[in-house]
Amino acid sequence: MHHGIGHLYVAFGKEYDKQAAWSAVAARRFSDLPICVLTNLEKRDSKWEEVSDVTFKMFACADTDNRDIKTSMHKHSPFNETLYTDTDTAIQSTKFIEAFDALAFCDIAFPLHGIWEEGKQVTRLYRMAMDMFKVTKPLLVYQGGVCVFRKKVTTNNLFALWNEYWDRFGRGREMMCLACAAKNVKGVAIGMLSKEYGFPDSTIIQHFYGANAPKTELLPKITKNKEFDKKYGRGRWDMVD
Repeated sequence: MHHGIGHLYVAFGKEYDKQAAWSAVAARRFSDLPICVLTNLEKRDSKWEEVSDVTFKMFACADTDNRDIKTSMHKHSPFNETLYTDTDTAIQSTKFIEAFDALAFCDIAFPLHGIWEEGKQVTRLYRMAMDMFKVTKPLLVYQGGVCVFRKKVTTNNLFALWNEYWDRFGRGREMMCLACAAKNVKGVAIGMLSKEYGFPDSTIIQHFYGANAPKTELLPKITKNKEFDKKYGRGRWDMVD
């Protein structure tokens, strides 16, 4: 059964569950949107007791399957229109609800991370994905940590291709797979959210990712290393033609 609009998290494992709970508490300062959490935990962090109108959807999956669920979130969201945020995001303003306005003009929208332009080098990891999925420049690179989408066949097609590419690419990093899927999918109206959604210096939704992430009291840090970071290795971020 689907309901109106709502806020979605994917939080597998204890550390991400705790971080999601703190993120949801931050969100509740500005909104009473219903929240749904896709999780593999039966026993969750006590911080969730401070969050109203939250439901949990259980999956009998390993922690490492979280990106499988993320790239197919369209199947699991209970909302007709969904705002998804990663667990390492903190809503900073009531303006975040305006993300849903983008759906008047598109089926799904992300913040734009950057563009791999004609004649410019790309990182080796993106070149690997582009070669695998037969994608050419220019390539729009979207931030996958925040998005807004509606339940629609065309949106389903984008998620299905994103999930397929992620699986074929080794079930690790998903942003390059999203970029390639967005380039290759047919008939989907993809919009762009402002950089105020999902970037470290934003004033709407702040995304605390990477070594240069700003310090915050809002979210606990994730301490464990991602297995796919070890697998890819530093050299895969070298620039190539």
